[in-house]
Amino acid sequence: MNPAKILIRADLHLRIWHICAAIAAVAALDLYVTLVSGPLLEEMAGGKAIFDFRFGYSRETANRLLTAFGEDGIRAYALWHSGPDTALAIVECVALIMICVRLTRPGVRYSIPASTPMRIAMVAAPIAQATFDLAENGLVLAVLTQGMLANGWLLIAASWATVMKWIFAGLAISVTTALAGLAFFEWNRRRSG
Repeated sequence: MNPAKILIRADLHLRIWHICAAIAAVAALDLYVTLVSGPLLEEMAGGKAIFDFRFGYSRETANRLLTAFGEDGIRAYALWHSGPDTALAIVECVALIMICVRLTRPGVRYSIPASTPMRIAMVAAPIAQATFDLAENGLVLAVLTQGMLANGWLLIAASWATVMKWIFAGLAISVTTALAGLAFFEWNRRRSG
């Protein structure tokens, strides 16, 4: 389907409660990954940051982490962390896209004027973030499955997916925050007279 037509449909059907529900889901999943599964896995790894929480890693670092995890840590990573982290990638992507679409919707009070190509470009960052996050999750699971036998190219791909995830996360969150800030200033300007 044409991206411009998707935007038109989103403009017609997107409601504030959709965004609120997505933000609530992101918050719940993020809290779980950050406060429950992440710290549990770091504890199992002897205090070392897990793959997802690093900005890339070398083969040596990955092997040290795999050794520190042991079989129980690897199983816990696959069972308790990968599923919620994958859901987080998808839900966060959807939430950021909905916020960008809502804040740039034509004809809505306090919206930020943006052309259709600009609106499509704005949603590219969350899509790229989710794509690299999902790739990272799959590659890390492959690394965990292969353990110390993991091939160097697999580790490089997993590490680069992690790096790209963080780069696009920063970009996606920055764009969304900037749009929200501009919308707030527009709202405040109109309210003040």
